[in-house]
Amino acid sequence: IRLNELPLLPSGKVNRAALSDQVPVPPNNARPAEQVLSPEERQVAEIWSRLLGVPDVRTTDNFFDLGGHSMLAAKAAQMMTQALNFKVDVPRLVMENLAQISRRPLQASTARNQERTPSVRLAAWMKRWTESDTRG
Repeated sequence: IRLNELPLLPSGKVNRAALSDQVPVPPNNARPAEQVLSPEERQVAEIWSRLLGVPDVRTTDNFFDLGGHSMLAAKAAQMMTQALNFKVDVPRLVMENLAQISRRPLQASTARNQERTPSVRLAAWMKRWTESDTRG
């Protein structure tokens, strides 16, 4: 779809709501058949669906790929922590999909022993986040 200009908010940021009105909706068969979700996955999917306005959230989806941003990520982490009865940190929303987030995190001692490498997805998210802060 070609647009002459992007719809903007008074702050100068892209008005995603107005933009989504101009994008055709894919047919219902564009995504795989319904997945069987665990109770935890269902809770997370419902939270994401409510916050992001995405009716069909899959276990392989990532919060930011579905249109999430840093402010919604903080709210989502808080809601998931309450629903799942274990702490969900915001960085998990950047690097993990719904199925991974729905599982309890590794114990701290196990996580410390694992080798840590920079995440390309985290670096891309940080770049988008800092750019959005500098635009106003």
